[in-house]
Amino acid sequence: MVYRNKNVISQQLDDFLIDNPIDCYCINDRSGLKVKDDDSVDVILSKDAPEDTTNWLPVGDGGFHLYMRIYTPDMEALEIWTVPTITEIDPSKAN
Repeated sequence: MVYRNKNVISQQLDDFLIDNPIDCYCINDRSGLKVKDDDSVDVILSKDAPEDTTNWLPVGDGGFHLYMRIYTPDMEALEIWTVPTITEIDPSKAN
């Protein structure tokens, strides 16, 4: 385990939170995320809600910033840990 608590936060380019219909501004390990069989987690970043909103972090039309906060990291594990990648996918294949 690399960390005990983590958050991913989305903000507009002006650093204000992104207004959205579910009032979700952060997704974290206490959000009830769906974990894949390989213990990884896919977070959906989109303006429009996917069919299953469990792992959805709403973003706006324009650009946005993502911040990842890691609390109480395992310092030895961080030596081999790599930052998660963001991959753009076809929205029709998101569910």
